[in-house]
Amino acid sequence: MFISHYRQAILAGVLACASSVSAAVIDVQAVAKPSAGLIRLGDIAHIDDADPQLQRELQAVSLGPAPAPGRKLRITQQGIRERLLAHGVNLTEIEFAGQSLIILEGPSHEVAKPKTPNTSGISNPIAVRPWVASPMQRTQAEKAIQTAFHRQFQSGSTDIGPLKLKVVIAERDVAILTHTPTELIQFVEPGLEWGGPQTLTAQFPQADGKTQIVRMQAWINETPQIVTVKHAVPKGQVLRNDDLITMPAQDGQTGLGRSEDLIGQEAARALRPGAPLQPTDLTKTLLVRNNDLVTVRVRARGLSVSRILRAIAGGGEGDVINLVAMENPREKVQARVTGWHEAEIVTPGGERATTPAESSSRTFPASAEPLKFRGDDK
Repeated sequence: MFISHYRQAILAGVLACASSVSAAVIDVQAVAKPSAGLIRLGDIAHIDDADPQLQRELQAVSLGPAPAPGRKLRITQQGIRERLLAHGVNLTEIEFAGQSLIILEGPSHEVAKPKTPNTSGISNPIAVRPWVASPMQRTQAEKAIQTAFHRQFQSGSTDIGPLKLKVVIAERDVAILTHTPTELIQFVEPGLEWGGPQTLTAQFPQADGKTQIVRMQAWINETPQIVTVKHAVPKGQVLRNDDLITMPAQDGQTGLGRSEDLIGQEAARALRPGAPLQPTDLTKTLLVRNNDLVTVRVRARGLSVSRILRAIAGGGEGDVINLVAMENPREKVQARVTGWHEAEIVTPGGERATTPAESSSRTFPASAEPLKFRGDDK
């Protein structure tokens, strides 16, 4: 039995050592008497940590002023946690024990006490851990800058999409920007260039009347415009100008970018509003359908000869279709559609020409030409 108790004592010692290494233990005491007008953590709690320096720094963390004579002050563990966070302490490395609530009572009358020298060597509380912005705080700071930027800057061109701003904000400036109203933020630069990185300087007034300056790295690009339909369009319907609308493309989104090139084309499938139009969503309007009689012309050396043939396949403008002679179905030719029930013979070795609509249409994302942006003076 002695050996069993001995093993238990060793195990308890090992666990105690492991706990002290992994986290500092703050044991809140039931009775506390602040020695000065300012309450420090060491006045109300016993702090145990393997690192003596960290232990002294935690003891020096201020919790607030001591209660006035005849008054009481409630201090909870949650309040202690909030003060530790304000001092930059990483709470994942802290364990709490002892009382969840302690009430401090001020003296019945003030007694002048002689000043004693400070033997701890600590005159002011210091942050024991560097402050690190959370992803949510960084997103809030970036959104504040973007909102203020789009309010002040506008593109000098009308044929490009909205501006897309990306910024990298220093760690020390994130907390400041998350608590600053966006309407107070102004930018120093009178103009900016496409691309980056380039310096973007924000300034805004502080509560004391001084001006805060925040500099960051910025990238500016055009938000591509893509085409979608305003309302549901069934398969086979010919698109009109009133059916189409442009919208800013989201990150990674692609689609057709010129609505004027899509007018007159047919929906190859049912189209839903808000979905970016893709090249496979549309097909050319058929100018020649199966069994249509087509006027086929042959142009050679300044001469033009026409003949009526019957189509055995449909096609839009620029498509190559097969036709047969009226009097002899075995006589087959190929021709390129040029208009309504019209085509021309495709000569041997000839290549299909690119239509104006195909040459002018494009898909996004597309690189923008360098442009300068000016502030909105309105």
